[in-house]
Amino acid sequence: VPRSLKYVALIVYFNLVPAVLGATLVLIVTMSITSPLPLPVIVFDSHTQAIASRIFCVPIFLCVLFWYRDVCHAIGRKGCLCFLDKTCIHQVNKDIQRMGIEKLGAYLYGSKAMIILYTDSYLQKLWTVYELATFLAVKPLNKLHVVPVLLPMVWIIGLLIMYASGLVALLIATGYKFASGVLIGGLVPSILFVPALRRWAHDLERIPQRLANFTCDGLLCMYEDDRRLVYGNIVELMKAAGLVETTASEAQALHAFELMVQNLLPAALAIRVGRVGFSYSMPATLAIALLLPWFVDSIAGLPPWRFVVRRASMLIGHALGTIPLLIAVWMWLARHWLQLSGCKEYVFLFVIWAAGIIMSTVMMGCLQMLSTWAKDSDLWLGVLLFSACMLAALGMITYRKK
Repeated sequence: VPRSLKYVALIVYFNLVPAVLGATLVLIVTMSITSPLPLPVIVFDSHTQAIASRIFCVPIFLCVLFWYRDVCHAIGRKGCLCFLDKTCIHQVNKDIQRMGIEKLGAYLYGSKAMIILYTDSYLQKLWTVYELATFLAVKPLNKLHVVPVLLPMVWIIGLLIMYASGLVALLIATGYKFASGVLIGGLVPSILFVPALRRWAHDLERIPQRLANFTCDGLLCMYEDDRRLVYGNIVELMKAAGLVETTASEAQALHAFELMVQNLLPAALAIRVGRVGFSYSMPATLAIALLLPWFVDSIAGLPPWRFVVRRASMLIGHALGTIPLLIAVWMWLARHWLQLSGCKEYVFLFVIWAAGIIMSTVMMGCLQMLSTWAKDSDLWLGVLLFSACMLAALGMITYRKK
């Protein structure tokens, strides 16, 4: 797996919320400072709209996402401590390396949480399966976090495409051309999401298959000399956990470990990936990063309160409801008919994509209709706000882990 994918997956996991909060703070400060000043504007649908937030929000978001920890380190603020075997276990001095390997169980016991950057090869390696099983033997299940290594990069690329298309739409014109640019900008990256979700669905399908006939001897070990060390650690784990007698042989301990993996890991991983296959925070926060600038620009100049509530309702409904639900529907459909291949697979991917687009278009259209009715009616304004909150609640419930 390319290191770039792992790097992006880690920064999205650790920095996503600070990036959204940082971008939001910058937008609020900028709006408060520049509200009395003339702002860059466009005329769209006979209304004058500011565009500064749509230009600067995504770059700010990405800068905070990629360099937040570097800035914190530069000002002396420490983040959480992470154990990464590639850097925390000596890779040159064999004696120090052996000592680190022998104490791997202690590192896991001293950790508060474990993050898995999951790929299809994860459950085929002796090291990773041992680490996972050890952690689950000594820590609660809710401290395990599974991150599909490919999806964060897809989210970032999709965000960049939508941002670029939005800039092009702002440059070319107003009216229908502007709306067409935004629409195309949303459709193009959405095509990228479906194959990535389909790949993740295949990986999830193979998890119980790989663990059903799990054996230690069948796993890969980069250095065969390390296999005996890991086996020794497994024996110590099984005896310390009381899963075998202290007088048990290595073969008995390894067999008990294999049974534990076969019985424990499939259900544990299924619970931690959740109903959808990933956490709600990922699609929701990226949707906020994309839609928040539109909201801030639309309320620049402090318009009437009714207009602000309408736009806030649309932001809540779409960012926290419609877009996460769209991704959830795509993922649910992607986990069906996994045996397809060739042309049938491509046709099915298109059907998945079209079904999600139709569903989200209907939801967006309903909110827009309510927003139109709420222009002069307190009743419909309340219905709009309630509907947006219900959409957001439905999105959260859909992604809730067991």
